[in-house]
Amino acid sequence: MNIIKKLIPIISPIVTAFVFFYELIYLGIIKNDVVALVTSISLFMVFICKVIYVSRLESSKRSKRKGYLYMGIIMFIISIVFSVAQVTKIRTNGNKDYTLLVGIVIILYVIINMIIAFIGLLDARRNKDYLKLGMKRISISCSLMNTIIIYRMILLFFEIELEYPYITIIVIASIINILAIVTIYEAISLIIRYKRDKMFNFKKYLKEVHKEIEGESVNE
Repeated sequence: MNIIKKLIPIISPIVTAFVFFYELIYLGIIKNDVVALVTSISLFMVFICKVIYVSRLESSKRSKRKGYLYMGIIMFIISIVFSVAQVTKIRTNGNKDYTLLVGIVIILYVIINMIIAFIGLLDARRNKDYLKLGMKRISISCSLMNTIIIYRMILLFFEIELEYPYITIIVIASIINILAIVTIYEAISLIIRYKRDKMFNFKKYLKEVHKEIEGESVNE
């Protein structure tokens, strides 16, 4: 079990990299899908976050806090890329015809991922593991982005046409933006607090050294 736990964080970025190249090269370039090209950017961002997570697992708390900040910034960029991709899809009528079976599989996949991400988020928050917390927020953001697929399938199956098709995109992007801003704010607060504590400890150390020197001079 311990070997599997160690392998999962390493395998995850590799899988994301494979999906990224599939989206970019096969769907984006070969199939000439503009939406896939834009979406591949967000996948690349997720890949970077996973690399940050894996590379800093055994690092110092200071390094982990910086990684947490980077994740927040990347999350914010992902929300912008998501918005651009979905607006492009609407304008180019890039909807795919999903069968009912494929639709059910996708819905189950998104729901299970969302549940796992939320459980991991609560665990990371409880243990104050900010690097894991950032990664779980990325997972929730990806699950939220995937809910747009469910949304589109419902519209497709029930043949619903919306007057304002951008509202759902704005709502999902706004939620991801809030998660990103919270992450950035927490990361900056942690970094400032760390520097302040280090400075306080250094001043305390200097005072103790000064007292010891004064004590030695009195004894002499």
